[in-house]
Amino acid sequence: MNNKNSSHFTSYLRMLFRGLNQLYVDIIKDVVMDTGKRKMTPEKAMEIMKKKGTMITLEEAELMLDFLYRFAKLTLKIVLKQ
Repeated sequence: MNNKNSSHFTSYLRMLFRGLNQLYVDIIKDVVMDTGKRKMTPEKAMEIMKKKGTMITLEEAELMLDFLYRFAKLTLKIVLKQ
C-alpha cells in the first residue's frame, strides 16, 4: 500500500471509529440503565454513522448494534466484578 492509499485508509478508519465511539457511549448508557429495551435503533445508528462520514446499510446497522450491545453488557459485567 502506497502512502496515498495508506493515508486514505487511515482517514476512513478515523471516521468509522468516531461513529462507533458515539454509538458505543449511547449504548453503554442504555445498558447501565437496564430498562430491558434498546433505545438505539438501526435507523438512529445509520444517522449517527452518516453524520460521522460513514454510510452503512440497515442490515449493517442491525449487526453492528447486536455486537455493540453484547460488548457493552460484557464490559459492564467485567467492570462490576473488579
